[in-house]
Amino acid sequence: MEYFLSEEEKAYLSKYHITDYERPSVAADIAVFRVTEEAEKNRRKKKPKKLQILLLRRANYPFKDYYALPGGFLRPEERIEETAKRELKEETSIDHAKPDLIGVYSEPGRDPRGWIISNTFLVLINKADCMIRTDEEAWEADWFSREELDDLPVAFDHRRIIEDAFRKLRYYAEHIDEQIFGLLPETFTLTDLQQVFEEILETELTKQNFRRKMLEYLEETDEVETGYSHRNSKKYRRKK
Repeated sequence: MEYFLSEEEKAYLSKYHITDYERPSVAADIAVFRVTEEAEKNRRKKKPKKLQILLLRRANYPFKDYYALPGGFLRPEERIEETAKRELKEETSIDHAKPDLIGVYSEPGRDPRGWIISNTFLVLINKADCMIRTDEEAWEADWFSREELDDLPVAFDHRRIIEDAFRKLRYYAEHIDEQIFGLLPETFTLTDLQQVFEEILETELTKQNFRRKMLEYLEETDEVETGYSHRNSKKYRRKK
């Protein structure tokens, strides 16, 4: 339904000045996860997977030399989801991700610069799609496992946000959300898929039960993986 302003309403709005009221700055932060392969001495054995999150080392105050999630401020012409996508592309060159909201963080005093509200999004990417950018604003960007975060100096309230991001990711895995497949290439083996779920859930899964459960979400391809001690493995892709 189209809405038309009455003359009375136009007169009211002409005297309304938004600058008369305190207003927060609005930011979009992004928890970006990938899965990489750990070193394996036995070249014939499948390399185990390791879950990592992207953090930027801040070059400026506040929290200079601390690590923070990538992100930026909302522009007047943007929706907050567009801010997240823009920042993600600037930091990682990825322009096809689907940010999913983790939460809104508005605790008073969360940022020493002033009243800043963060809308934080979760993004899962395939390692091969990502190219990290480093500049004077964030002069060091790197990937960290959950264990490495314990001794890392983390800025603002981002440690709390990171924990929420891990919980959301675990929820994805427990409910077999299609977002999980963003961590994988287009085609993958069942072993690859199981290792990703095991890394997120932090538990070992029964091979037979896992595969029986997952096959309804997958379709077989003509591709096979070779080069390991086991027989050639079929590759699958997510059903569209």
